[in-house]
Amino acid sequence: MASFEKHARDPNVYLHIVKQAIPIRVRDCPKSKSKSRVSYADKGLFAAKAIEAYQEVFRESKPMVKVVHEDVIEATCDNCFVSVYSTLNLKTARFNSDIHNKAPELSPCPKCKCVWYCSVKCEQEALASHHKFECGPDLGKKLREVAHPAQRALIRFLLRYQGGKISKRLIGTFLGAYTLSMELAVENCNDQVKAEAETAKRLAGSDMASQDVLRLYLRLMMAMKPVYTAPQDSWETKKGGVLHFYSSFINHSCDPNMTMFCEGQKIRYRSLRKIDAKEELTIAYVSVDWDVRARRDILMREYTFLCKCK
Repeated sequence: MASFEKHARDPNVYLHIVKQAIPIRVRDCPKSKSKSRVSYADKGLFAAKAIEAYQEVFRESKPMVKVVHEDVIEATCDNCFVSVYSTLNLKTARFNSDIHNKAPELSPCPKCKCVWYCSVKCEQEALASHHKFECGPDLGKKLREVAHPAQRALIRFLLRYQGGKISKRLIGTFLGAYTLSMELAVENCNDQVKAEAETAKRLAGSDMASQDVLRLYLRLMMAMKPVYTAPQDSWETKKGGVLHFYSSFINHSCDPNMTMFCEGQKIRYRSLRKIDAKEELTIAYVSVDWDVRARRDILMREYTFLCKCK
């Protein structure tokens, strides 16, 4: 991370980008009192004052990067995540089964035909945000061959960085806040993860140092939040992933005090119980209905950390 370390800032300087119902702060995790169960989390998101049960805490609407899962890429808008499979149309706030509300009709990008959009507006927004850096028959097809959503997100992240959409300061802050986590994750990651990071670097044509790319990939794997086709969908039906800056500081717990709601690329968080001032804010990265072994297995495989919950 040497090339970005000097650009790192206090993560709290970006709080103006989120809508806070309750003041939140990024702080060091006190190991003896940490509520999270990430085995080597050194930062977390904390409540700046007491929060009542079932209250909105904060929301984020503009992700640093977003991707649609390959298995539904022709049925999900690459910009807003509206899906033909969803039982709820997030744009109209009506059920798609309603006779007065048809499921959205999607069209492929007219140039590369590798991503789909629900409207001209979404196509234009995606082009301005990220797609202009990847639109083309060669790179577009190669991106579709990349199976892991986090790897595809890494490629898009690198392209946005090269295109001036993501600054060195933001990357330095994003990576620098988890120095201990990154050191341990890099030390313990397997050859397949390293190969995936190198493949992403090559496909993006990035001149970023390989070590920085690997750290960024591991951080993306830990921090990306899943997007579902509708609020009531199950954990197995996620249709994409988004990376929001402050959401990336929320650690996992199998006994969380917040829950997450997806509204396309937007994410909202609400409290599940009363939360004390200065208490760490946590969510469950996986279903808490699964047994301990299943949770630990998926968290290690998908998020690269060992859950310490009992």
